[in-house]
Amino acid sequence: MPDDITPEPSAASPEPTSIAVSSPQTIAAAQPQSAPDPQKPTTPPSMDFNAVVPIEFQNKPYMKEVDSFDKLFKDFDNAQHLIGQKSFEVPKADAPEEEITAYLDKVRPESADVYELPETEYTKKFGRDEEFGTQMKGLFQKAGLLPHQAKILTEGYDAALFGKANEMAAGAEGQAADFEKMADGHFGGDKDAKLKIANEILKENTPDAFKEYLGNLPNESLMVLSAVLNNVADKYMGEDKLNIGGKPAGADPAAIQEEARQLMASPEYKDFRHPKHDATVARVNELYGQVGSIKK
Repeated sequence: MPDDITPEPSAASPEPTSIAVSSPQTIAAAQPQSAPDPQKPTTPPSMDFNAVVPIEFQNKPYMKEVDSFDKLFKDFDNAQHLIGQKSFEVPKADAPEEEITAYLDKVRPESADVYELPETEYTKKFGRDEEFGTQMKGLFQKAGLLPHQAKILTEGYDAALFGKANEMAAGAEGQAADFEKMADGHFGGDKDAKLKIANEILKENTPDAFKEYLGNLPNESLMVLSAVLNNVADKYMGEDKLNIGGKPAGADPAAIQEEARQLMASPEYKDFRHPKHDATVARVNELYGQVGSIKK
């Protein structure tokens, strides 16, 4: 073969085609990702949330409902939000009226219906006036009381009222017993008849403007008045004039006393807020003006 002969170039070989090899990460990245469930706690399933909570915080009251990182950060965010609201700071005792009003506007319930008046010893015995209860709820709301505060106030008020009612009832019963004892000592066996005479004269001759005061007279004054009126009746009045406006024949002399006692034990008499309180007190006073009265 001659030396000057150069071999012809062969046809160009095609460029090798590169083959992309997909790694597992590449394949995963190419797949559509599903959105996380916002309702599902964000604590990883393989991790026990309570196990990562420091011991000194595990038994704190505010951690009772915290069972995931999601709940932890939500509570933390809420706490920070409240800390930043300076308008919720409790005004000082000498704070301006407008500052106190602004605070109450923030904390007072939107409706008085949130208040529930508790059952107490007082209400068990005397009941609770519905209209008065509604008025109290309105005042609680106006004052900016929380339901818990209103409950404490109501229970305390009812307890004081119950004690006062029992004190008044015991006092009235004691006063009636003392008067009976005094009348027995002065009139003896004629007590009922003598008191009947005094009662008839008082009822017929006492001006209306002063009748309400008769029941408020001390026992000693009533006893003196009864004795004087009986002496006047014996000396100056005929028997036919002593039954004016009296009880009908056959009336039980103890019935009037019993009626007075029953009225004094009633809610109308003991509860000054009751719509019939004034009328009941007036009736009791009238009955005490008829103490021991009987048919002559």
